[in-house]
Amino acid sequence: MLNGMRRVHACLLATLMAAVGVAPSAADYHHGDLVPTARRAQFHGQRTHWHDLTARHVPKFGEDHAVAVPIPKPSAWKEDDEYKIALSFEGDRHLTGWLLVMSRSIREAHEEAVANAGRGKRKSRFDNADDKDENLGIVPMLDVEITHGRGEIRAVKADTVAVGRKYLKTHKSLVQEFHNHTVWPKHLLVRYRWHEQTEVDAKFSSAVLLGMCIAVGVGCLISACAAYNGSIADFVDEIFTEEQGDEISGHETGFKHGSGRHASYDDDTSMGMGGAMRDTSYARGGYAKSE
Repeated sequence: MLNGMRRVHACLLATLMAAVGVAPSAADYHHGDLVPTARRAQFHGQRTHWHDLTARHVPKFGEDHAVAVPIPKPSAWKEDDEYKIALSFEGDRHLTGWLLVMSRSIREAHEEAVANAGRGKRKSRFDNADDKDENLGIVPMLDVEITHGRGEIRAVKADTVAVGRKYLKTHKSLVQEFHNHTVWPKHLLVRYRWHEQTEVDAKFSSAVLLGMCIAVGVGCLISACAAYNGSIADFVDEIFTEEQGDEISGHETGFKHGSGRHASYDDDTSMGMGGAMRDTSYARGGYAKSE
């Protein structure tokens, strides 16, 4: 019996430990997994359908990296037209707003930056002051910040920024390609940055604490039963037998008190009404009538 109790106790603890160990690891993504991503464009007041990005262009869970997404030439495209792009992650679970990547204002800022090359002037918010000797122009880039936690994506935030000067120095062809309206497809740089959000799950912690309390309570109960060195049935039978013994003792005590009262009445040998009733009424089985 003792070995059986120990086995049950061990099974309960093993089940609790398995539940605690498996629950946190039930994540949607692991490090390096590909995140499904799609894009759509807006130009000339029209919007295209969603197009899935290839595996080489989608973000990898938890890894910071940059990709060059090809953009096909829109129909009836003109040099001063605006081109906006939006991204979708996890099947429209996380969407970005419309991000401006090509427009007349960007083209003019690029031309002005090139014209001011070597003068140390900053005519655009895209310009950096750390590159006065050479200004290669302005090439927009999508900066995507992805917040994740416990294996899932929590939020996505995106904005249009300028490509860094160091990158442009080693990729001058990117500048020429992007600002030449006759060269298509163009390649839009997209930088994925990951931010981990650590938080305490109150519901999960409460569930684990409750489970541990239940397991400890059950373990203490099993240990108490095992320490009794007998079966639970024998333990219950013994308690039940003691209760019955107490009830029988109570009935016997009440009967003796009652007999004592009757005896004091029946043993009354004094002369008078009590003796006459005992000799007449009780002897005949009836009651005597007073005359």
